[in-house]
Amino acid sequence: MENKDSSNIPVKIEKSRQVTALAKKAISYQKTQTFTNICCISLCPLIMVSIAGGLGILINGLISRAQEVNEFLYCSNVPGMTPLNVPIWNAKDPLLSRSPGNLYPAATLESVINVNFARVLGQLGFSGPPGAAAASFLRPCVMWFGDDYPVSKLYERSPNVSTVAQPNALKDTTNMAQPLGGWFGALANPAADNLTLSQFQNLQRRHWAYIAYDPSVNPELIGSKPKLDGVSPAEFLNPKFSLNSSSTGLLGSIPYTYFLQTEGIGMDAFKTAKFQPVPWYNTTASNSGDELDDLIGKAIERALQLVAKLDKSDVSSRNTTLQTLNLIKTTEALNELPYGGLYFTKIDHKNRKYSWNYHFGYDKRFSSATNFAPAGGRMLFQQTKLDNSLLANSENPKLKNAKITQGLRILPQIASNKFELPFGSLIGAILYPFGVSFLLPIFAITLVQEKERRILVMMRMNGMKSWSYYLSHYVVMLILYCISALIFLLTGYFFKLTFFTITSPLVLAVIMFIWGNVQIALAFFFATLFNKSRTALVVVFMIVLCSVIISLVTQQLYEDRTAPFAYLLWPPFAFYRLLGLMNVASYDPFFFPFRLSDLFGTSEASVITYTLIAEVFVFFGLSFYLDAIFPSEFGVTKPWHFPITDLFKAKHKKLSQEEQVKQNASVALDIDSNEIKFEDDDVREERARVLSPDFKEDDHLLV
Repeated sequence: MENKDSSNIPVKIEKSRQVTALAKKAISYQKTQTFTNICCISLCPLIMVSIAGGLGILINGLISRAQEVNEFLYCSNVPGMTPLNVPIWNAKDPLLSRSPGNLYPAATLESVINVNFARVLGQLGFSGPPGAAAASFLRPCVMWFGDDYPVSKLYERSPNVSTVAQPNALKDTTNMAQPLGGWFGALANPAADNLTLSQFQNLQRRHWAYIAYDPSVNPELIGSKPKLDGVSPAEFLNPKFSLNSSSTGLLGSIPYTYFLQTEGIGMDAFKTAKFQPVPWYNTTASNSGDELDDLIGKAIERALQLVAKLDKSDVSSRNTTLQTLNLIKTTEALNELPYGGLYFTKIDHKNRKYSWNYHFGYDKRFSSATNFAPAGGRMLFQQTKLDNSLLANSENPKLKNAKITQGLRILPQIASNKFELPFGSLIGAILYPFGVSFLLPIFAITLVQEKERRILVMMRMNGMKSWSYYLSHYVVMLILYCISALIFLLTGYFFKLTFFTITSPLVLAVIMFIWGNVQIALAFFFATLFNKSRTALVVVFMIVLCSVIISLVTQQLYEDRTAPFAYLLWPPFAFYRLLGLMNVASYDPFFFPFRLSDLFGTSEASVITYTLIAEVFVFFGLSFYLDAIFPSEFGVTKPWHFPITDLFKAKHKKLSQEEQVKQNASVALDIDSNEIKFEDDDVREERARVLSPDFKEDDHLLV
């Protein structure tokens, strides 16, 4: 049997051994970081979410103990009206009837209270002005934009008013079905309580707007409808009274209604009141929609100055009379505030083609504290009036005499008066960013520590590729982050916080995965900037802390508007902004909880998502670029322009290799066959391999 020297047998090193070595290195390092992993990976998200959830449960529990909880069937078909055919606005009134709760699947109590009004829950005004009137949340179940509506047994009872004897009795601006004797008659009735008077003041609208038009539009077709002086009660109640108006065109065809201007409540105030004809329109010299917006903006500033001068002492009063008086004063202060603007771009009666733009906006400063109508309600009123005005100005006789009466009806709904604000989610808005951000400094010092210990340098000397080293760190960091994110999500779900229970699970998974990659990219980026792990830990920790604090402040600045793109360039700001939007959408009934389509569309959340994804690649690219150009103890740094110059060098080197192959081939042709007659087989194979264009440039046999 022939013996062979094993020392001459080449050893083949498999790539799997590199993977094994990197895995063992990661495991051994993580064993030394047990305390850090427990604190930052597990306890940090667990504690932050637990504090938010626990405090929310505690506060709501304390409040519920001191509250009598009832369920109401809003807009019920069971009568809950006063003798004046006005809804009983006080939900605690003993005259309201009850129905068995088992009749309604949504009910959770034994009985529900039937009420004939709706409670509209809009955006939670935690940052709004104090003392926003509770009556502003109450709405009639039925609204009619016109006086020719059908009569019913409950919500549209006959007012029993003769329009011949009292032609103006039904011409109020509430757009609500008329009570007995009409609204103006009900206000003068001693049976009307203060809450009814307050609701009337809250529901009536002083409609007026700015008008602008494109130069191609004939202003005579638009017409005019000027503001008229207020009418005294004596004139208003006179059956023969009629307004002297010079109204013309489309605007002139809109009939007047009356806004009751009063400085108090009761009969004495009614005697000195004025009935302001509305709507009216101020035609401006604006030639564009932007100029119209500027005009409306200046009117808003003037109105805010007037409101700021009002006495605020009655705002938070429990006295309904004082609340009503304050509402009246605020309404008068907003007398010069337009409901919006209309910009006409086309009026063609012959071909029945019309076009105009609405310039109606929203401002929380008005809608939270006054009876200033929301933008949708103002536009709806204007649209219904213009619809009938177009018919009245039509050249078709059949259309000219037609009339459209639009109405809205709110469907019945069961809701509880349980005072249960989302305190957990409100507190979580502060704590959530802390729970998912403190892995960043841990990742950064891990890379800096290995730089200090020259681990990468030694691995390179032993044939390890840099990309293998960095890829192993990415995988390890992503695994650690996924564990932390899972604890974060499960803890929130356990405490039933709306951010975790109502938001789509797919959305949560996507944004958490993106944020994990952002943190890893930032860790690689910060690792290139530091050579000492202690310095890296302190600086990166402070950067994360300051980012969270600054984002909490800026959230208030951009509460009602989109954050500028420059603000999103720093990834933590972008992510915390997205986190805040999702959190608000989970508990505020004004918004819908996030779905996956919200992340990939045209909304602000979509812009943030796309920005975060792009920033992952940007910061990874910056990390590798800075690592290549920054000076180091080992190796040669590359010039700052190497990404561009290396492309040209690579192209030139490829051409040089092709020329070398041709030269080798020509040399091979010139070799005399007698010279290679006694060549060994291994020499012949080596010569053929060298002359072949397929040899590797870094082969250790080539010198």
